[in-house]
Amino acid sequence: IDDARAQLTFRLVDSPQEVKDLIGLTDDRTTALRAALAEGGPRAAAHLVDPEWVPSFVISGTEAECAAELTQLMADNDIDEFQLPVLDIDGAAAFIERTAALLGG
Repeated sequence: IDDARAQLTFRLVDSPQEVKDLIGLTDDRTTALRAALAEGGPRAAAHLVDPEWVPSFVISGTEAECAAELTQLMADNDIDEFQLPVLDIDGAAAFIERTAALLGG
């Protein structure tokens, strides 16, 4: 969850106001996130991301559970592509290939 919180820092500060309102991200917290990001990057700002917000933005579980959830989300919302966050550059190729295989690609 700590990796997800760090990755959400820079995404949340630029989210539409409607999203911020839905999760309870205040202007003060947004300002604090921006300051922490500027000072120390995503890891330094991660503590400002409420752990309760993470499930709204992250697909998690076993590989099969993640594949099923992502496939359903794509079908329900007419999505034909998505961005795969690669957190480990050394393992990027294997991660992309494994994800493609799980999704039938």
